[in-house]
Amino acid sequence: MITKISRYVAKRLCMYSNRQQEIEYVRYGLEIIIGGVWKWLCLMGVAFILGIVPAMLATLITFAIFRMATGGYHYSTYFRCFIAGLVSMTALSLVASKVMVQFSEQFLFISISIVFIVGLLIIYLYAPSNHFYKKSTKKHRKKLQQFAFFLLFVWVILIYNLVNMNTEIVWASVLGLLFQLSSTLPLSYKIVSKVENIIEWRTQNEKVS
Repeated sequence: MITKISRYVAKRLCMYSNRQQEIEYVRYGLEIIIGGVWKWLCLMGVAFILGIVPAMLATLITFAIFRMATGGYHYSTYFRCFIAGLVSMTALSLVASKVMVQFSEQFLFISISIVFIVGLLIIYLYAPSNHFYKKSTKKHRKKLQQFAFFLLFVWVILIYNLVNMNTEIVWASVLGLLFQLSSTLPLSYKIVSKVENIIEWRTQNEKVS
């Protein structure tokens, strides 16, 4: 549906600007924008229904910011990416909002410190991930890695200062960061690849039957 809408709009735009040869490029860009807006609206809708809007915002913002610098696995289709994102972001926000807030601030401080140290290690070893930035130059990848380190230091300073204000938002941000960093690990790629292979296998079997 999103692809059809994007292609229709792209054809119209390129027709008026007399750039028919760029239809697919425009379609691709529109598909990303429309898909992103739709995903965001769905996530916010679910968060509103469940009463976890602050946690969802903190999880999403942290995840998105660090994903720009560190990369991570991607599902092969928009629908799979949409479902995986909806389930994972909702689950993380729920856990932060309903479960993790029950723990003490001391435990939260310890958790932040551990995630920070683990983050430094993961960024040094795996960021930016090869899959997401496989066509980047070595120089560009180095800059992205340095940017990721910078973001992590800024994040930990901000988060430490927010602990006494809102533990729900802090926990959501911590879980969002941890989830994003884990998506750059080789193990995550293997898991996603196996899941996709199973889906493809079942799809092929359904077509045959």
